[in-house]
Amino acid sequence: MMRWPWSREPETRSYEGIILEAVESAVATSTSGSISSAVEVASGFLARELQAATVEGPEWAKAAITPEWLGYVARSAVREGESVSVIMVKGDRILLLPTSDHDWRSMSDPDEMSWTCRASVSVPHGTTSREYARSELAVVRWAVLGRERHRGRSAASLSGSAASAAKKSEDRLSDEMNLPTAGFLVTPDNVPKERFDEVKSSVGGARGKVFVTNTTKGGAGNPHGAPARDWDPTRLKPTPDAALVKTATDSFNRMLAAIGMPPALADPGADGTAQREALRRARLNLVEPFCRALEFELSMQMETPIKLRFDSYALDMQARSTTVAKLVAAGVDVGVAMNAVGLNDG
Repeated sequence: MMRWPWSREPETRSYEGIILEAVESAVATSTSGSISSAVEVASGFLARELQAATVEGPEWAKAAITPEWLGYVARSAVREGESVSVIMVKGDRILLLPTSDHDWRSMSDPDEMSWTCRASVSVPHGTTSREYARSELAVVRWAVLGRERHRGRSAASLSGSAASAAKKSEDRLSDEMNLPTAGFLVTPDNVPKERFDEVKSSVGGARGKVFVTNTTKGGAGNPHGAPARDWDPTRLKPTPDAALVKTATDSFNRMLAAIGMPPALADPGADGTAQREALRRARLNLVEPFCRALEFELSMQMETPIKLRFDSYALDMQARSTTVAKLVAAGVDVGVAMNAVGLNDG
């Protein structure tokens, strides 16, 4: 059995392994495309966090690890499950080039560094494709399953119903918002319709502005009395069900949680205290673990220590200050107490 399109190696998996991988791939296919706004919110947040990081390492490495590239790594890892970039040496410069698509091959050896990858790099008028050794690539995976070490899995592909519900509920809301809108003017039957042409044209072109028309009171062609009011407006508009709105909100929050981003960070109704705590948790649960994986990959592939550092302000300064005060009151040296909570740069 041959693997298409790049590999021509004999199939070495067991029949059971083939079936399990096929089932997993089918599940992944049905959910990996469930990219909801929650995925964009989380990937955008992680991208901006990494773009704000300070890169520590040799000057030639810092010149290659640009904010734009860090943002690409974050977005592609969250959205697609795997970020692959070509490490290119050009003169005295190192370039990190994002790939537009890639396919792993030569995976019979359990050592990943022996694998090769057919990858494409986009240029202004197309793409260039060739086979690269693993040592020529910077690879960061969001998640990996034991049966598919070569394949990064996104949070959406692993979240099943949460990802599907988030995408489908947003699609339903979009369908509701795409319904036609119109304004209706209710008029007496015995009044010529032409009399209201001015009103109809004014309503259609008002767009929130004020307009003035002749009154319909004083009989309006009805000998038995005047209408109670000039006209009764009725509007045809999108009417999303409250349960659908709640489902969309709940699934949005569940998708954020699956990625590791506290939902409160995207809640416009959260107060400052909740936002600060959410930001602290996002830094600890999402940003820092991802950065550790990225630092490890870059340090290994560039053969030099690479670190990503963030603004030294403490996201929980009040809590840390309180801890320092309590430690000092208990007899701990001030410098030791500040070191214990990470407030000493030295």
